[in-house]
Amino acid sequence: MKITRDHILAALTEIDRERPPLPRSTGYDIVFRGRLYPPVQVMRIAHRLATGVDEWPLPGGAQTNRLLEAEGFTVVSKKKLALLKNQPPDSLEAPPPRDAPDDLPPTERPAPAVPEKRDYTPPEPVPLPTTLAAEPEPGEPTPIEFLTADLFLPPARFGALLELWRRRKALVLQGPPGVGKSLLARRLAAALTDAGRTSAVQLHAASTYDDLLVGYRPAPGGGFQLREGALLRLAQRAHADRARAYVLILDELNRAPPAAVLGEALTLLPAEARTPAYALRLPAAAPDALPLWLPPNFYVVATLNPADRTLAPLDYALRRRFAFADVVPEFGGRFLAWLTERGVPVAFAERLAGAMKRVNEGIAADAALGPGLRLGHSYFIDPPADKSAGALAEWVARIVEFDVAPLLNELFADEPATARRMQAEIRSTR
Repeated sequence: MKITRDHILAALTEIDRERPPLPRSTGYDIVFRGRLYPPVQVMRIAHRLATGVDEWPLPGGAQTNRLLEAEGFTVVSKKKLALLKNQPPDSLEAPPPRDAPDDLPPTERPAPAVPEKRDYTPPEPVPLPTTLAAEPEPGEPTPIEFLTADLFLPPARFGALLELWRRRKALVLQGPPGVGKSLLARRLAAALTDAGRTSAVQLHAASTYDDLLVGYRPAPGGGFQLREGALLRLAQRAHADRARAYVLILDELNRAPPAAVLGEALTLLPAEARTPAYALRLPAAAPDALPLWLPPNFYVVATLNPADRTLAPLDYALRRRFAFADVVPEFGGRFLAWLTERGVPVAFAERLAGAMKRVNEGIAADAALGPGLRLGHSYFIDPPADKSAGALAEWVARIVEFDVAPLLNELFADEPATARRMQAEIRSTR
């Protein structure tokens, strides 16, 4: 039976979990997410997981290293280990910096961090998982009241979105700019897991399939090398650690063509597709790479502004695979409480909220615009230190001049009188 990348990942997970005493390697180490592992001992465990035989028939060095490198792992000589100290923890193929000196005197060369040499005691056999784990328990969740303290969203609504996301696995938060979509996405992620198991990607017009899944990228030494994208790397970590949730945040989903960027992962997102039966082979992956499927502890949350007509539209196949939730401007009780807790007089806060509600009602009622182009509350969440009437009026006037007026002038380009009236209504807050 061929030892696959999954067997090696399972071996690394077993070492991290069981912490068996391992003899130090003599010439090379596997560098994986900032840790060092002796190649022969890793392959010995992987061989046991694949075949049931607790031994590794090949010697250390070139033969073992080639097998590991063929599965996408970095094997580095001890001469290079000191140069890898500052590599990012998720860099799987990146070599040492090309300008780093190899000829440092022994007294100047930092000693690599390696385990103390001890006799190897193999752990009890742990079979490679062949069935799905139960729904992950994220441990002690961060209290919803804490996560929503600076969100303009009731805790009950936050809880409903969290439950929807746990059930559907893929969620889109949609709404106009300035309503806190990105912050909400990060707080939902924090309710499931910690920052070390969360990865955020800002999509843009130049984002491609390679950024999320796999593709060839320029290599530091010239030429090209096959590199795994953010989604694929995080999914592999989720496969190797089924007991905990892993979260991918995709900001501004429709700033890149979503279906093209997600590729085969689009088919694998729904909760009902989270089994090996739905596995798909990635065309750009290595010929012997395993087909991809997403485990049930892998969650995706994305943000988008549906009213931005300059961006890529969403097709119906994508809409069917995500749950969609609206995030709207909040100029009600939570907005008033936010301002008054920061010293803004109640009467002033109420007048400002009332003016913004009327402006947004006008935008939403316009057939050419609609509710997706309303103004968000984030323009007004940072009041000045001076809470006198004059200082507050100047604060509002400055926001209108530099933030709100340019937007209203663009929205009502054919109705400049309407734009001026709305600006004057907000400025009149006293």
